[in-house]
Amino acid sequence: MTLRFGGWEIDLLDCGSIELPAAALGPEAAGPARTAVTATLLRGHGRTVLVDAGTGPCAVLWPGAGGDALLGALERAGAAPSAITEILLTHLDFDHSGGVVAGAWPEPIAPAFGAAPVLVAEFGLDAWWAAEERTLNVGTRVLRCLRDAGVLSAFGDGTEPVPGVLARSAPGHSPGHTVLEISGEEGVLLHLADVIHDRSHVEHPDWDGYYDDAADAALATRTALIAEAEARGAVVLASHVEAPGRIERRDGVASWVDR
Repeated sequence: MTLRFGGWEIDLLDCGSIELPAAALGPEAAGPARTAVTATLLRGHGRTVLVDAGTGPCAVLWPGAGGDALLGALERAGAAPSAITEILLTHLDFDHSGGVVAGAWPEPIAPAFGAAPVLVAEFGLDAWWAAEERTLNVGTRVLRCLRDAGVLSAFGDGTEPVPGVLARSAPGHSPGHTVLEISGEEGVLLHLADVIHDRSHVEHPDWDGYYDDAADAALATRTALIAEAEARGAVVLASHVEAPGRIERRDGVASWVDR
């Protein structure tokens, strides 16, 4: 399904899935469960923008992850990799940034989309550059690859890295974690990135904290954005939910409702 907002045609891209432990889903989870990994394609205003990029070669770090699924998703959406004008990353975790590089992880790797600029939040860069190089920290190596290739670009909080797409800091989950806002005659769309990892986390925001760097800050961000999305009647996207939705009251409780 293609959404139309603010002059953009917006498609969710299936980049495979990862298995999350029950502890990452909540106390009512029956056990580990496979969770969608998505990217988002924005077409309009003379641009073809990819928001996040799945795991790419970093799939080897998480058994069952999607690997090259992004390429198939782009093909199904009718978008050639060469048509991508910018890649906008909501953050640098492996299942969001891995697909901006191609090759064999951890090396050799190179930018997967040629000379297309890769846009990342400047307010998380210091933390990534200083981070210890460990198995699931792909961000530091990805940044180095992009910088050395001359395709890395940074954006600030409250700016439009792409015209018509507002980037907002959403602290707590991961350095530089960013949500995106698109406004138009249709209303407002919020891309929540990893503010939630499951539909149930709207009703139970305290269940989602397993992968947060700063759990208290992430919970405050999550709670505030859920309330904002409800109050504004926003269409919402989330990186690990495979369909767009809205936040609506059900029996007095905020819930994710598929659109």
